[in-house]
Amino acid sequence: SNNYGPCQFPEKLVPVVILAARDGRPIPVYGKGANVRDWLYVEDHADALLLIAERGRVGETYNVGGRAERANIDIVRTICALVDERRQSPRGQSEGLIEFVADRPGHDLPRARREEERLTMRILLFGPSGQIGTEILRRAPGGVEILAVGRDACDLAEPGAARAASEGDRFDAVINAAAYTAVDKAESEPALARAVNAFAPEEMAAACARRGVP
Repeated sequence: SNNYGPCQFPEKLVPVVILAARDGRPIPVYGKGANVRDWLYVEDHADALLLIAERGRVGETYNVGGRAERANIDIVRTICALVDERRQSPRGQSEGLIEFVADRPGHDLPRARREEERLTMRILLFGPSGQIGTEILRRAPGGVEILAVGRDACDLAEPGAARAASEGDRFDAVINAAAYTAVDKAESEPALARAVNAFAPEEMAAACARRGVP
């Protein structure tokens, strides 16, 4: 949820609209204003957090929301109307200041479109032919797409191979089921063991961080 209320940073939507309407300046709105957010008054949020701290149970997870989803353009128009009312200005005067500007890619897409695009979870799976990888492929539920990366396509012993494989198709998570498991040979091939079991996972993690994949 997006907080709003006292002490909000002035570059956020609500204060931007209020100040621009008050001063008679253009009111910027991303795209067509169709971006959808849930709104939560900051004092309500604070009360919820205090309640959780007082009565919550250890180990539980609590989601605090406002159940007040609105498209940005609806929020902007509501604020404009309130500013006009407060200033006793002609109805629609502030709304005439709205200017639509280029949106940021993927910025707060409407929920319906967001859910449609992410209906299938895509998991990048390294080591699909091993014991764990095979079981993951067999047990993956509907709605989950597995992007299998085998040794023929990505030799994890090669520097940069894991990074390259992690920077291709869109994915939502990475499972590394690949490993150098020859324990006895690892002593005679320590460089190979480190490359597969240490350096390659580091490359995967770094690629995920760059792409914003948790």
